[in-house]
Amino acid sequence: MTGRPRRVLIVEDQLMVRRALRLAFRAFDDIEVVGEAVDGPEALEACGQLLPDLVLLDLILPTTNGAQVTHLLKQRHPEVHILGLTSFVDSPLVTEMLRAGAADCLQKTVTPSEMVAAIRRGVGRPAQSHPQIEDVCKIASWMSSLQRGRWVGEWECTRAAALCRGCGGVPQREFFPLFLGLGVEVHAAGS
Repeated sequence: MTGRPRRVLIVEDQLMVRRALRLAFRAFDDIEVVGEAVDGPEALEACGQLLPDLVLLDLILPTTNGAQVTHLLKQRHPEVHILGLTSFVDSPLVTEMLRAGAADCLQKTVTPSEMVAAIRRGVGRPAQSHPQIEDVCKIASWMSSLQRGRWVGEWECTRAAALCRGCGGVPQREFFPLFLGLGVEVHAAGS
């Protein structure tokens, strides 16, 4: 390891999850858990006192939600990176959290190694840099403009995939279920 460890504040209301995260991070010498909080107010106070590099923030908290806490943390501590943690990947709160300034939002089912890799990526880039969010927002805006009940062809799925280049080049077939979820029929070529 070079340099000092990445200082992490865990914000999670479930004691067992906090303990499991702390235990898992012990296996990585470049991650140091500097503190824990169980809700938004505690997170704000702990962040001001402990000055972490990254806040690992649960999406759903007892007194508030992760998007609101992200917004407040970014106002008070714009240099701090925020990584969301959730069981609800398709929640609108995930999008709100990303728009508020979180670097990413992970499912609670990821492995410790995957989470540490995300922490390393999150701390390794500028706090306000979110190239993928802009692409995802473009896609969401364009897809929501489609009329419910109309059908789309493969070219529209290709366009969605092209808009998502910054997200790692999502294959066009990945957009079929998204269109269907919007009530838009997908017709493959020749159908």
